[in-house]
Amino acid sequence: MAPGPRTSADLPARPTLRDVAALARVSPQTVSNLLNGRTRTRPATRARVEQAIRELDYRPNAAARALRSQQTRTIALLLEDPNALGLHDPLHTEFLHGAAAAAHDAGYYLNVVLTEPGETEAVGTRIATERRADGLILSYAGVAPDRMGRVRRLVGNGVPVVMLQEQTSIPGVFTVSAEDEEGAAQVVEHFHQLGHHRVALVSAEPFWPGPTRRRAGFYRMADSLGLTTTEWTAEAYTIEATRDVLRRHKLGGPDAPTALLAFNDVMALGAVQHAYDIGLSVPGDVSIAGFNDFPFAAWVRPSITTVRLPGPEMGARAVNLLVAASEAQTAVETVTFRVELVVRDSTGPAPDQAGTPRC
Repeated sequence: MAPGPRTSADLPARPTLRDVAALARVSPQTVSNLLNGRTRTRPATRARVEQAIRELDYRPNAAARALRSQQTRTIALLLEDPNALGLHDPLHTEFLHGAAAAAHDAGYYLNVVLTEPGETEAVGTRIATERRADGLILSYAGVAPDRMGRVRRLVGNGVPVVMLQEQTSIPGVFTVSAEDEEGAAQVVEHFHQLGHHRVALVSAEPFWPGPTRRRAGFYRMADSLGLTTTEWTAEAYTIEATRDVLRRHKLGGPDAPTALLAFNDVMALGAVQHAYDIGLSVPGDVSIAGFNDFPFAAWVRPSITTVRLPGPEMGARAVNLLVAASEAQTAVETVTFRVELVVRDSTGPAPDQAGTPRC
């Protein structure tokens, strides 16, 4: 008598790779090779194996595969921020969006860890030595020499490392950054074209790698154009801290800056609010620009002139570099993304250049 159709009662409760091989009439090694992409398989054989996997509802044991391959298929993203609400930072959010999407597409998990300055190295070392991740993405605060020393100590733990927003070359470390210095220089040149001669930088602490380059670009271009510069440093990258620092300084006076570049769009929005608080119009009395092109920059009124930085793409590239490095030996790369000046309504001709057309 011919055998009847297979039922769920005939199937093993927890099918194994050997069950798949038996049903597909191939060796267990053939199934393993196909699942891991190690060899090319004939179409007919592949079809039988795939049919057996579907019929048995076979799911590879991820823990066992990780043990054999010494891979966790996990990437750890360490975001260092003195603010306990650091994950609210829009740039961190953009990095996360891109990194999470890239990890999902590659079949990896993304483990996000918010650290305080001073503990990142210890946390990264523990993750690496305990093999909790196949690679580390680091977003460090602090001054450059200190950051470099901490990263060099991490490299010896056997997992690839990517530094976000860093451009310094360290043997064995990938870097993903943007042209922050060039972006800030473009804003200052834009101010100059609008007739502004007194410009201010609204900075903040701590000096992250990206904003540090923005500061350098601001002064490089301002000095080359012969502009008068002022810098006001807030205690944080927030609206409240920006308004606080600007309250201690006088806008609108005869010698006050007529154009401000803020370290990011959040601070630029705080500067706009402060200008309105003291009765100044934007951009009639003072022009204000930001950095990053967070979505709200185009929604508020006046919409904010800013520098577009590809945060999601940077996060995705960091993950893709680590995936490639964890699955094969790859050369260390230094990736630098281009930025773009986006002119909107918050910048206009200097007050004494009212007849000058906008650029």
